[in-house]
Amino acid sequence: MKILVFTDVHEKNKFIDVLLKKAKLVDLLVCCGDLSWFGHSLESMIKKLSKAGKKMLIIPGNHESKQEIENLCKKYAFLINLHKKSYIINNVIFIGYGNLGFSLNEPGFEKLIPSFKKKIKDKKIVFITHGPSYGTKLDYLPLFEHTGCKTFNKFIREVKPDYHFCGHLHENIGVRDKLGKTQIVNPGPEGMIFEI
Repeated sequence: MKILVFTDVHEKNKFIDVLLKKAKLVDLLVCCGDLSWFGHSLESMIKKLSKAGKKMLIIPGNHESKQEIENLCKKYAFLINLHKKSYIINNVIFIGYGNLGFSLNEPGFEKLIPSFKKKIKDKKIVFITHGPSYGTKLDYLPLFEHTGCKTFNKFIREVKPDYHFCGHLHENIGVRDKLGKTQIVNPGPEGMIFEI
């Protein structure tokens, strides 16, 4: 299965055009949040991406509310809300948690870890968040050092997902790193294609 993963489009049509071209080559779209600019033009962006004719998993970034995403997922059949949820396609489980930007710990996600662990047996695991995990190249900013989420880092170390896709820090678009066997990537607004 080929997926196109992207983040931090921030309502820029030039990125939507690139994504629609790449979408022809994949089976599934995955958005790591911040499709809009503080909710502005969110539905317009969703409508444009619907032209790809593919299912799209989405989580809210720090520029969308979970309610906005939930409402749009009810309205558009191709759109699947992954926030605080898992979704299984073939033998791949996608686990999602959105909204975060700068949060060193996330008790809300910590509470979900046991239920996610029950579902992952013998599956490839793809972990989708908006903010990055703590202590990697993806959460490092020279003035602030590491700004990511320690709860995500703990989850990755325990569960060992195959991939962790995230965004939020525009300075780290396109950056890749590894935590153990887990590939960690900020795919940016033009997106990256992965064979899962």
